[in-house]
Amino acid sequence: YNGLPSNFVYQAIVDTNGYLWLATTKGVVKYNGYSFKRFGIEDGLGNEDVWQLVEDDYNKIWLGSVSNSFGYIQNDRYVVVKQDSSIKMMPRLLQQIKGGVCFLEALRPSNSTIANIKVNYFIDGKQVALVTLSLDKYNTYNYSFSYDGSLRMIKDMIVYSVVSADMKRIQKKVAKLSIPYSFEDSAVRVSISNADYFIAYHSDNDIYYFINPETGTLKKYKIKLMPNEKSLTVAGYNGEQRITTNKRITILNNKLEQIKEYYLRDLLPSSDSSSASLVWYLNNKLWNGFTTTSNAGIYQ
Repeated sequence: YNGLPSNFVYQAIVDTNGYLWLATTKGVVKYNGYSFKRFGIEDGLGNEDVWQLVEDDYNKIWLGSVSNSFGYIQNDRYVVVKQDSSIKMMPRLLQQIKGGVCFLEALRPSNSTIANIKVNYFIDGKQVALVTLSLDKYNTYNYSFSYDGSLRMIKDMIVYSVVSADMKRIQKKVAKLSIPYSFEDSAVRVSISNADYFIAYHSDNDIYYFINPETGTLKKYKIKLMPNEKSLTVAGYNGEQRITTNKRITILNNKLEQIKEYYLRDLLPSSDSSSASLVWYLNNKLWNGFTTTSNAGIYQ
């Protein structure tokens, strides 16, 4: 697609009205099939480098970026719902819940080992709860929201529920891990937002670890990387797990069985596939498929 403000497109989503939305390094782009509309600093965004978009039940498009503000786009207008000029917010695990979205903020003073985890909940465009957790250990590997908005954590081989679905702080044991494993031993947190599993990736042996937060069972999925291929993310999407590298996307069902695999050469023209780097793939009945890249824009 020509006309984009940036060739680096992190993500593509299609909203309930059928519009295509793109998260890029130079703002958010809305496409109606004929023309692009860009949202940037001049529209109120605190940072144009937006890497994640989440639609809620009210057709609000929430933006994930490192910024002094957090908000959404609706009716072609950006609305700020949280702002703090003293810090840069980084919404971690930004995820849709019933009526809104939720995410984590992690704040650790430089002279302290205590991490303050702020759990943010927004319903119908308004912040309805802010739960603070103070922990002596904080690692983004260890947290996962469920579909109802409750927050789970792994600590000392046990899965705990630490924030309830009614947005209250609790400490409830849910499950014990089935085999000894520590997320601190894993190299990279790769899950964008995933209610089905805790996920991490160990780069030494190219293994993805999937831990079921309800049962504590651990499953492994090994992927054999090609030369110059790098692991990027795992995203839960419509009951699937999507493993993305810079060269392909592997789609698993929730039993972690491979059901599809698309290589960049299958998604892009042959003249572009050798130099482009894959970031995201979206298949949609209305638009068919979209492939976003970090250096060549988006392809349909």
